[in-house]
Parts: sequence; C-alpha cells; structure tokens
Amino acid sequence: MRTIEIMFSDCIPIIPQIEKLPDLAMFGYPKTFLGEVWKLVQAGDLPVPDQEDHAWLRGWAQSHLTCEAQAKFLLAESGFDIESSGRVHFLDLGRMLQPHYVSMGLLVGLKRFLGSKRVRSMHLPSYLTSREVASLDSLYGRGFGYVGELSQELGVNELFNSLEALIQEVQKQTLNKSDDLIVIANTESLDAEKDMRQQHISVLSKLVKRIAIVYSGDHPLALNETNLLSAQGTLFVREFSP
Repeated sequence: MRTIEIMFSDCIPIIPQIEKLPDLAMFGYPKTFLGEVWKLVQAGDLPVPDQEDHAWLRGWAQSHLTCEAQAKFLLAESGFDIESSGRVHFLDLGRMLQPHYVSMGLLVGLKRFLGSKRVRSMHLPSYLTSREVASLDSLYGRGFGYVGELSQELGVNELFNSLEALIQEVQKQTLNKSDDLIVIANTESLDAEKDMRQQHISVLSKLVKRIAIVYSGDHPLALNETNLLSAQGTLFVREFSP
C-alpha cells in the first residue's frame, strides 16, 4: 500500500533487488521499469524523472493497482460475466467484527466498478458509509483510506448474530441465480477453526457456479489448505517472497 501511495504522489519508488523477486511477488507492478530504476541507483546515475515518467507510472498504478483494478482482476479470473444480470454477493467471514484492509478495499473496488445495485455486502462497517469517525487510529489496518467511500449506501446492512445466519441470508439471495458470484473474503479469520471454515465454504460453493475465495492472512497457506480451498472455487492469496 505504501508503494502505491508513492506512485500516486508523483514519486518513483526505489525497491532494492526487485529483479530477484518471484514472478508472482508484487504481481501487477511494473517490475521491468522499477528494475531499471534500481540498476540506475546501483550505478549511481539516477536521472531526475520528468513529467512524462511520472504520468506513465501514475497511469500504470491507476490501471493495475487500485482497488477497482483488483476487483476487475478478481471478477475476470473468477469467470464472472460483467455483461450479464448477475450480482456479486460479498461475504466477510469475520462478520466485519475485525475488518481488514484487503477485504474492505476489495469491497470498495467491486462497488466502484459494478455499482452498488450489483454488489450486495452482508455487512458494511460504519466507517465506510460515514465520514464521522471518532478516531482514525482505531482504523489502522482496516482500510482507513476508504472512510466515507460508500456514503451513498442506504445505511448499514442488517447485522447478523452468527456466521450461520449470515450464510443463510446468502442462500436466500442466491436462490436460482446461476449468473451470480459469491466472494468470500477474510477467510483467515477462521484460521483457528479450519474445519468450520471448510464446512461453510463447502455450503456456499453449492449455491452458485462461481465462488471467489480471498485469503489475506499474514502467513502462506499450507499446501493441504490451498488444495482444499482451491477445490471449492477460485482462490486468491496474498503474495509472499520465499
């Protein structure tokens, strides 16, 4: 996130040894360009970037690294037909009790791209729908940059007492809607209850043809967990260097 902020501040990030990163690390970044910048730094011959350089990098970030760009990527990889009448049902397994910036950024991106009428979230944290926040400090790691982003929403969705009740609501919403997509985010919130997570995702995977599973935990998934989740839908994980 900080690297993206640098790009949108009309600056060029210097990332040491970027040429050694695996292909899927910093996915979506202009690594060839940033690799050339790092070579110039090593040679002690870094020129002053001009307006054209900054405009190009900002354009790249706009097209590849915003929350809307990430949402487009998820929809395309999941096989969702944006021209259809299908809707996206966004489900945060943490029930928004501990919102995560990856989950919230994806939700905002989906709503920006498809519009609020085609994206139904089972929850909306109050800070996404209002700019009246007592303290931004309490929102660190929760996507504080999106405060008030969904202010056009008609209030906060109904609160559910349990994850089971929330899933039952998804079942009602997706009944006989084969073109719909279910996005299951914040799956890391059930890392301590893997069997329960697998059970819930298994139920959801039977509702529609397409399921997107987003794992944004701080540690890579074990191979058996990766295989289990991948068998249920299209799995998206955070990128990790070896």
